[in-house]
Amino acid sequence: MKKVYLDYAATTPVKQEVLEAMMPYFQYVGEASELIANASRKFESLIGAESGTVRFNSGGSFGNNEIIKSFAYANRHKGKHLITSQIEHPSVYKVFEQLASEGFSVTYIKVDTQGIVDVEALKSAIQKDTILISIMLINNELGSRQPVEKIGDLCRAHELLFHIDGVQALGNEQIDVKTIGCDAMTFSSHKVYAPKGCGAIYVRKGLSIDPLIASCDLIAANHVANMPYIMGFMKGLESAYADLTAQNAKKRALKRKLVEGLEQMNVGIQLNGPLIDADHHHPGIVNFYYPMMDGDSLVINYDFAGFAISSGSACSSGALSASHVLKAIGLTAHAAKKCVRITVGDFTTDADIDGFLDATARLLKGNENVK
Repeated sequence: MKKVYLDYAATTPVKQEVLEAMMPYFQYVGEASELIANASRKFESLIGAESGTVRFNSGGSFGNNEIIKSFAYANRHKGKHLITSQIEHPSVYKVFEQLASEGFSVTYIKVDTQGIVDVEALKSAIQKDTILISIMLINNELGSRQPVEKIGDLCRAHELLFHIDGVQALGNEQIDVKTIGCDAMTFSSHKVYAPKGCGAIYVRKGLSIDPLIASCDLIAANHVANMPYIMGFMKGLESAYADLTAQNAKKRALKRKLVEGLEQMNVGIQLNGPLIDADHHHPGIVNFYYPMMDGDSLVINYDFAGFAISSGSACSSGALSASHVLKAIGLTAHAAKKCVRITVGDFTTDADIDGFLDATARLLKGNENVK
């Protein structure tokens, strides 16, 4: 049976052109400094950043930890109050939990039923000793895009550091760090059809962060840099942004077909998060409430039918507790455990969506008592 992959928000398959770009560098042992510098400059140009502001690392979780901890520790003489949202990725909210255990105070801003941060509530939460705000650009479970431009304006007005988890946004929208007005942003290569185990951080010129791991200096480190993965990351980015408008239009059309097809079954399946007409959100992520079955059982049943989806974020898969994101938008713990996330991607076809809808109709035959 052919497996249809519909979990692109978790990770993406490596594209053939990305793999081919990586291959020459698995045996490369030459000078890497200029290659890495060129890759950094290309990355900076894609996100509207100044030269010398992007550095490669091992991934998004590493970057979130490195930036948030460094900003908090370096500025605790100014204050120890931090602000984030109730729907952040575990690699962000767990850092704030750790910092809270070390004497920092954290305010978690609420979101509305579509998963959008309340900017006025955020503004009201700012205190005299606030030093850092961290808000993700696109939520990994709902696909909701946060009003980061307004938050950036707010941070500049109050002279606060502003960090963004940009992992789900990279390759799915055109990012301009200057327009947003952030001080730092985190990225991961495996969301752009490139390999796992590689990422990057942007840190505004004039700011510095302390390395999370004590090691050799950056120049020496370039000799042992993960060149195949960095080159693959850059090829994935090049591919994503060469055809961004067309790919997004295709994914949005498939997402609409999926949402409308499930809703037309009239069995109580409901869309969580942004409305389908809200084009500024993630082009492929959709989250549904199924009244007839819990999310983990749905994942298993769809897997038997040949479709790979998830019941939450990849980093929370298998967790016994209900999604903190879904509870934040107003779902009960019971309802949140009856939800699944489906993500269309570059390789998704109309036939894939038709097949998924057919599989859903067959699945519902065993749940005819649904009201």
